Amino acid sequence: MAPGRLHPALARCHPHVARSPAARGRTLEAGRPVNPGVLTLKLNAVQVVALSCFGVVMGVWLKKRLPVLDRLNIPASICGGLVYAVLALILRDRYLNLDMDLVLRDILMVTFFTTIGMSASLRLIKAGGPQVLFFFGIASVGAILQNLVGIALAKAFSLDPLLGVVSGSVALTGGPATALAFGATFEKMGVAGATTLGVASAMFGITAGGLLGGFIGGS
Repeated sequence: MAPGRLHPALARCHPHVARSPAARGRTLEAGRPVNPGVLTLKLNAVQVVALSCFGVVMGVWLKKRLPVLDRLNIPASICGGLVYAVLALILRDRYLNLDMDLVLRDILMVTFFTTIGMSASLRLIKAGGPQVLFFFGIASVGAILQNLVGIALAKAFSLDPLLGVVSGSVALTGGPATALAFGATFEKMGVAGATTLGVASAMFGITAGGLLGGFIGGS
């Protein structure tokens, strides 16, 4: 059977398909039904940034209208992003598909996390004292547990154990930028769909952390 006609569930096992960059990028989405009659709206980089800014503004507005969001310390970007996510889920392959230019995605994410790191200093670490070391220990143990649970779940579903690592500490501790950086490396090792799964897991972690972390921290 030709590689292009393989069932999506078997695509990763085929030696030619597994090594194909195009196939690796679409393996996890190949089983999703696509309606060819649905309109596709293409957005360039400037429009994507403008849409993102509007999402933050919408999140600020929602927090003013719904005090419970502010009381739970949920960031405005999470509020606006959830609205976008729900709308995209409803519209996708039913009424409208969005084709976004992601050329600025990697640059902006790396810039964001770099500026956060630049705000740290030895004086700040010294001021934190034992609490910084305690947090570092908790984060290290958490990263190990994320990998162990991810590998166990991957094996339980007969998937590549490395997918458990990608969706574990790489995505949940490292974030989207780390998932993008390491996803390509895992794909070169033959792990199909590593980048897609890593970014999806990272965004889930950010959303869940924004919703639960704000509530726990605020209480």
